[in-house]
Amino acid sequence: MKLCKSEQVSYKESKKDLYDLLNELQKQCFNIANEAEVQVLTYLQSDISKIKNRKASFLEEEIARLILVKLPFRIMRDEEMPDTGREALSETYDEDSRGTTKLNTKLLQYAKEVIASKSDKSRRYEKRLKEAIRLLDELQTYYKIQEIKKIFIDKIQHKDKDIQFFALYGLKNYYYYENAKELTKEEEEELEHIIQTTDKIDIAVGCCQVLLSAGKIDELDAVLKIDDWKYKQYR
Repeated sequence: MKLCKSEQVSYKESKKDLYDLLNELQKQCFNIANEAEVQVLTYLQSDISKIKNRKASFLEEEIARLILVKLPFRIMRDEEMPDTGREALSETYDEDSRGTTKLNTKLLQYAKEVIASKSDKSRRYEKRLKEAIRLLDELQTYYKIQEIKKIFIDKIQHKDKDIQFFALYGLKNYYYYENAKELTKEEEEELEHIIQTTDKIDIAVGCCQVLLSAGKIDELDAVLKIDDWKYKQYR
């Protein structure tokens, strides 16, 4: 925190120290052991987000991108998935919950807190939101998370293309795990509308992947939709 707050040392001058700090945090988080350690990391991230300078902005983004998003895998890497498949994960847990569930609950709390926070219309906020969506997507690899679909759906029209892309990616993965019949007619029409109006091929492909994952189209349909999109864009 001192490094970020110091006005005497510029971003350029402190770059090596910032990378050293990131490397040390990564080492500490490789074998994270309890909820308190996760909470220290999320509190640190929250505190850094309140410091308005380039050093803090860099550190916040890199902690989210290189550490927080990868934590669910590190937490679960030695855990055997239960025979019943993915368990439910909510923002609370019982004292007799498994240790991994407690750790991931703290990450879920943090991700939802970021997503629910008020936008300050800054690029930094958008990066924070993007990484929170990526964290939710990573968590759904191991858990069923209530209302996660709504979070993704709410962001698939976001003006920031990175946020839009990762919301679509998360939605595609959601339908890989969940009942494809949950995709409503209105949501299908919204995805088709995005394909027709976007000027970004990765967004058009993302929409096709959601429709494919939800069983609304097959692979040939997806190829034809993208060919049609290319024709309209490049003619």
